[in-house]
Amino acid sequence: MNAPAAEKLRGEARRLQAAAASLGLPLPTPSPLQLAEGLPAPWSRARLWVKRDDLLGTGGTKVRKLAHALAAAKAAGAQTVLTFGHLDSNHALATARAARAAGLRTELWLQERSADELPERRRAMAEAAERVTYRRGTVGLVLGAAGSFAAAAVRGRPPWVMLPGGTSPATSAAVAPLVLEVVEQLAVLGEPLPPRWAVAVGSGGTLAGLWAGVRGLGLPVRLVAFHASDPWLTRRSLVAALANAALDRLDLPGHVGADEIELSAAQFGPGHGVPTEASRRAREEWAAAGLPLDPTYGAKAAAGLREAIERGPEGDRWLFVSTGTQVGP
Repeated sequence: MNAPAAEKLRGEARRLQAAAASLGLPLPTPSPLQLAEGLPAPWSRARLWVKRDDLLGTGGTKVRKLAHALAAAKAAGAQTVLTFGHLDSNHALATARAARAAGLRTELWLQERSADELPERRRAMAEAAERVTYRRGTVGLVLGAAGSFAAAAVRGRPPWVMLPGGTSPATSAAVAPLVLEVVEQLAVLGEPLPPRWAVAVGSGGTLAGLWAGVRGLGLPVRLVAFHASDPWLTRRSLVAALANAALDRLDLPGHVGADEIELSAAQFGPGHGVPTEASRRAREEWAAAGLPLDPTYGAKAAAGLREAIERGPEGDRWLFVSTGTQVGP
């Protein structure tokens, strides 16, 4: 492991802790690492570790990103955060709640399928954010948000814009210390580093941050990511660009090529947030073992991992990054 890179990641972790504390945002890192026990076959064919970022609090791994993004918004003098997502977006609801706790207003632009979809979710969004606007199509969503931003800018109060998933080079860099946490936790346990890690991919920011940590530390790890959001939105080239920008931001060595990014749409199913038979089964099996999975992201990634373990050799070693449970209601 690259020792100077490890120290830089420790410094980033300390910076994020301080930023979170200034916002009143709990960030109990490092998140726990545990061996997955009690899972039936085919899971039992592998030695599977789970990085429990779902235990970080509301939003899971997103708390790492929000610690940077909301602190940056306040430092810039912003009073409102504007962001996007689907109606069932964990990012949107977690951002609105964290921003309110930090003294910031939130404007949400959300994509819906129908006007009567997820009424409890709508109420939660309305309670957390100062303004919520719904659109059916992506183009209308983007154009509407752009118009709202322009109008606020003319009034001299432009909002702080967060892209879907809170994804940016800076928030990807905020995820990179997770990799060092895993390395150090396994070292304490006397366990070897699993050669393959599985994670869900939405907007690509978390995957890019993992790549930055893995490449910066020089680890022999293969990252396998499973699409839980529209595959056409997140391409290998985008993830590689974010990872390299995060490496630059952290002053870490290495480069990530687009051809190294492994993305699978095999578990995406009929659409974002729509469970599949495989994701339901994975979620039920994990729940029986005391391991929660959110239905939108974690369950689909776990379904992909289940298939990989079933095809792989007995005793294969994996790490599953559990990025969070569903942000309620």
